[in-house]
Amino acid sequence: MLNHKLPESKSSSSITNLDQLPLIKVELKSAPIPPQVKVFRIFRLVMAFSAVITVGLIATKHYSQVRSRQAFINAEIVSVRNPIAGNLQLKNLQPGQLITSGENIGAIKNLREGAELEVTKQGLISQIEQAKQTLVSLDAQIANRRQLIAQVEAEANNQQSLGVDYEMQQLEIVQNQLNHSLFVAKTAQKEQNRLQALSAQGVIAQDKVERSQLNYNRAQNMVKSARSQLKQAQQKIEAAKAGLQLEGSKTLGYSEIRQRELQTEISDLQQQKAEVAVRQQTTEVELTKINRQLSLNQRAVITSPTNGTIWSVESKTGEYADPSTPILELLNCQNRWVEAFFSEQNTDKLYPGRPVNVRLLGTENNQFISGTIESVRAGSGRVETGKDIAVPPPNNVSRQVAVRVRLNEFPEVDSVQFCDVGRSAEVVFNRGSI
Repeated sequence: MLNHKLPESKSSSSITNLDQLPLIKVELKSAPIPPQVKVFRIFRLVMAFSAVITVGLIATKHYSQVRSRQAFINAEIVSVRNPIAGNLQLKNLQPGQLITSGENIGAIKNLREGAELEVTKQGLISQIEQAKQTLVSLDAQIANRRQLIAQVEAEANNQQSLGVDYEMQQLEIVQNQLNHSLFVAKTAQKEQNRLQALSAQGVIAQDKVERSQLNYNRAQNMVKSARSQLKQAQQKIEAAKAGLQLEGSKTLGYSEIRQRELQTEISDLQQQKAEVAVRQQTTEVELTKINRQLSLNQRAVITSPTNGTIWSVESKTGEYADPSTPILELLNCQNRWVEAFFSEQNTDKLYPGRPVNVRLLGTENNQFISGTIESVRAGSGRVETGKDIAVPPPNNVSRQVAVRVRLNEFPEVDSVQFCDVGRSAEVVFNRGSI
């Protein structure tokens, strides 16, 4: 708004000085900002701040954690087989049905002669004896690996002790060098003082004093160098006592690498032992049935060898079944794990015994369950995996590492849901954790 205050009219001839000209006062007023604009500006700032925080959190989460490319719950499959040939008479069995150990699931009419049953019996006895020998061999291999671990640890301790002794000797050498340097410096200082006194009396030339000064400075530098070497030698001793490495590339020592390899072998052997024990138990159950069938020689009752959920029904009532024909496949819900696949770039961070966190996808609260890596199998997609599992690994897992994770506690599920087998999950652990 412009406010003009005009002076009273005067003739132009009466204005002789510019200072007498009237002043014009101008007042500018800005238009008020609407409330909608203020709200929009605040909302835009909040959204920008939230976006920056979100990007930062995502970046931090991505670079600080290692996550599985894919993972799912898996479990052991136990096959219920027909011990003898005959016609099946099964109960009404459906997938997802819960069956307890020893439960009667049907019967079979024996159509074979006693001599044929004896041949089957001897075959089962041979399998049991072979399983027992395998278990003894696996126990011996496990004991051997544990003995090797103890030997590697003893060698590592011995090597560390020798390293400490060596560094102590180096420290003594450096200490002697320092003592020698101090003696030389002290002698050079005395010589310099003597020559300076003689030079002041005019007995000797000044160049001899200067040469003595150079010798003294050189001796002082040798003392400083010897003291630095002494400090380094002391640090090396402390590092050797702690089993640390100060020089060269920072890598894991041979003993630590070898111990991890042996631990992995022990884990694999223990897993094989568990599988052989299950096969032995199943074979012993079949042998018991054969013995019972030999006594009856007409009819045998088929029972479940273990607790489990029916995964699939392989035979039907009325069918003729040959010996060892699969009747049922039971899902052992007591032996579940999480099968996870990681990039081969993370192989050095994966080893048995490492704690991890597992999140089952589809849960409401997305809570993580603690677990431990049980075994690591490299070269997935290029080697054949075990067959007695519910869900085989996918075909597109080349250049990935398969990891078996045991959870500390599985959530409660119903048998009709097949104990969550096949359910997707996510395995996470921090890069910096050990």
